[in-house]
Amino acid sequence: LVIINQWAEANKCDRRFCEITEVKKEQHKVGGITELFTRGKLRRTTLLMLIVWFGFGLAYYGVVTLLPRIFKDKAAAAASAADGTVVIVGNGTT
Repeated sequence: LVIINQWAEANKCDRRFCEITEVKKEQHKVGGITELFTRGKLRRTTLLMLIVWFGFGLAYYGVVTLLPRIFKDKAAAAASAADGTVVIVGNGTT
């Protein structure tokens, strides 16, 4: 307890601890996945995290699929500039 109170004092906490009690298993409630959507603050945080996660996944997919095309187009342009020929690169539509 002395160490815990020293930590509290170092962190500028007004609370001092005088005893340690064991938490019984009945008192310790483990929440399920449904609790993420039933509590207000957890619902908001969960929905924001899902939106951000989806956005990052979509951005990653876009970058991964677009980078090979960009490098292929730049390589073709560099090769045509090196030997003096002109290469017309289309987008694949007719």
